Amino acid sequence: MGGISLINVRKSFAGTPAALDGVCLDVPECEYLTLVGPSGCGKTSLLRVIAGLETPDSGEVLLGGKEMRTVPANERGVAMVFQAAALYPHLSVRDNMAFPLKLAGMGASAIEERLRQVVLTLGIEGLLERTTGGLSGGERQRVALGKAMAIEPRCLLLDEPLASLDPSLREAAGAELRRIQRRLGVTAIHVTHDHAEALALGDRVGVMHAGRVVQVGRPREVYERPVNRFVAGFVGTPRMNLIEGEIVRNGGLCFRASERCMLEVPPHAAVRLGEHAGRRVTLGVRCGDVRVSGKGHAGDGAWEGVVEDLRWTGDGVIATCAAGGVRIEGRAGEQVAPGDRVSIGMDLARVHFFEMGAEGRAIAHGVA
Repeated sequence: MGGISLINVRKSFAGTPAALDGVCLDVPECEYLTLVGPSGCGKTSLLRVIAGLETPDSGEVLLGGKEMRTVPANERGVAMVFQAAALYPHLSVRDNMAFPLKLAGMGASAIEERLRQVVLTLGIEGLLERTTGGLSGGERQRVALGKAMAIEPRCLLLDEPLASLDPSLREAAGAELRRIQRRLGVTAIHVTHDHAEALALGDRVGVMHAGRVVQVGRPREVYERPVNRFVAGFVGTPRMNLIEGEIVRNGGLCFRASERCMLEVPPHAAVRLGEHAGRRVTLGVRCGDVRVSGKGHAGDGAWEGVVEDLRWTGDGVIATCAAGGVRIEGRAGEQVAPGDRVSIGMDLARVHFFEMGAEGRAIAHGVA
């Protein structure tokens, strides 16, 4: 099979910023990498360059250790599954899956044996004689995957494969993708804009922004130790609170978001933040590490604020609060209502600090 490597890959299209801006990425053999990022960050362009559907302006693409610049798309051993399944609606499932094999010159008996193996793996025996135009979204997704797997690719590229499915089907379909990938032992890159999907499915998660892969790591690592402010704010639901302020010396080292909102810098961050005294930084704290209570007064490092909004998430209530010019979200620890004055406390051992700017680098991470 073999892994996938990209070395300083660049790709631009006329009149637009670089779609890929020096991308470096290594995906080991048999790994399932999820690649997440906002729309327009270069995710699909990266897949198309790997597949040979686009030629990079510079850099190297290696599959199984072999450089692919002169290798045409149909000889790379790569299969790509698109968000809109590339199926012929007037043909049967059998004929759709057999089509690329016939193009490759495979004989009829060999095609039937190959299809038999794929169909059993995917559990779609009952669909073979149906036309794809009448299939459900989940069935079409499985057939598209079967068509890709029938050519026995060494690499599988999945471009938003679950996006067209109903939310109720997405989780089960994602788990099925992982089971199939593990069973077949194929290297896979799964592109999505959904960070929850990326964290749930990937052996590792890559985060893209503005044509670059800015972090790759295990899901928990990316969630708990984001390398910069962009990753911190993009990955996770609810989004991390990002609060700008200044590091000041006030007896000890403090973070000051406003005159009414100050925090003593926790021990895990004090050494690194001492170098930033007098500078502005960004504090990051997950919603689950913020507690909103109806005491209505500040104390013990808590901020006093007013509840602006409440929303039920299924496992609790999230309160959006305003405190001294700062907006922050946290878990409501007791019954509160919009307009109530509340106390807002943070688990200081869990707060992060970042340099300023959209991609400000991490200065100190909270204790996991």
